[in-house]
Amino acid sequence: MADIIELEEQISKLPIGYITEKVINEKKYYCQQWKENGKSKSRYISEDEANTLKPQIEERKKLQKELKALKKTLPAPVTKSTKEELPEPDFKMPALYGEALLKMAQTASQYERRDCFSKIQDFLKTPAADKVCLVFGLRRTGKTTLLKQLVLAMNEEEQKSAIYIKASTENTIEELNADLKLANKLKYKYVLIDEITLIEKFIDNAALLSDVYAV
Repeated sequence: MADIIELEEQISKLPIGYITEKVINEKKYYCQQWKENGKSKSRYISEDEANTLKPQIEERKKLQKELKALKKTLPAPVTKSTKEELPEPDFKMPALYGEALLKMAQTASQYERRDCFSKIQDFLKTPAADKVCLVFGLRRTGKTTLLKQLVLAMNEEEQKSAIYIKASTENTIEELNADLKLANKLKYKYVLIDEITLIEKFIDNAALLSDVYAV
């Protein structure tokens, strides 16, 4: 499962969409086109940039195929409370729990904690179960590291009740809804969702989190 997270990170660093080429008045024009939040977007680029982006886009497509294959290999959590009562989990999105989650979280053990760490940790320990906490900021500022450190700071019982879900542009709000329902059924108390804004049409359906799951 660590391979799945690594693939997600590699894919996120590669350009999306595809390159089109048009000839107008015997002159070639290049354009990068992609979808963002369900909307088609494009930008004109130079021939040199087009030549640079093409192999990177092909590499992204190759990694995405590998990711889809790996998604089907996620193991089920084995606990007394779920093994006998619930069916084997079938998460639509990459999900880590148990030993796999702890192994992934260990990669953040050497980093210093952000100033907001204690506030979010206090939030997780509140008895109320009707809240959703959103952590936002610029890319590469430590949001994923913060989630990992929160898991490391949990006690053993809390870690067993935690699940980490990694979203990408390949996921849909329907898949997120299905995974949240399954996580709730499996009695996970702490659901940590990374890169959630990459999900298609997430902005239009963001109320799903507070209206449906903050109960």
